[in-house]
Amino acid sequence: MEAAPLAATSLGHAIVHHYVLLADVVALVLLCGIHLTVWIQLDTSKVEADPNAAGRLQSATSGGLTVAGILVPLTIIAISAETTKTTVPNGALIDFFAAIVWFFCSIVSGLLVLYLALYRKDILRSKTINIFAGFQLFFLLVGGFQLVWGVAALVQHFLT
Repeated sequence: MEAAPLAATSLGHAIVHHYVLLADVVALVLLCGIHLTVWIQLDTSKVEADPNAAGRLQSATSGGLTVAGILVPLTIIAISAETTKTTVPNGALIDFFAAIVWFFCSIVSGLLVLYLALYRKDILRSKTINIFAGFQLFFLLVGGFQLVWGVAALVQHFLT
């Protein structure tokens, strides 16, 4: 089933009427909601201190920041290279824009984790840090999905 072409009058109008983004929002609400519920109900007072936990969490967070930091400029470069050759469909542009927004949210969450981790000795007991570490992963996951969806829309456009 082929989607109808978008006749957008503004970016906001185009985003609201691009229903693929609904899958992103539903996935994020489910993942973040489950993650938040579990961490809020978890009793972290009985967690034993691990001196290596902060280093592992900071490494994982830095890895996520690196991935998102690389994918954002590459996405912008790919879009600008293609728009000079041909017209890119609105749906693909919205997918790329949404991916960049999700990657930005991942970067913000990751930076917040790194900042908060500087001031906590017992990082495993901090619900806030662990909640935002999960959010960083979920934003990265959904951004990657949206990026793949945008590339698929672009390839579909070139094949037809």
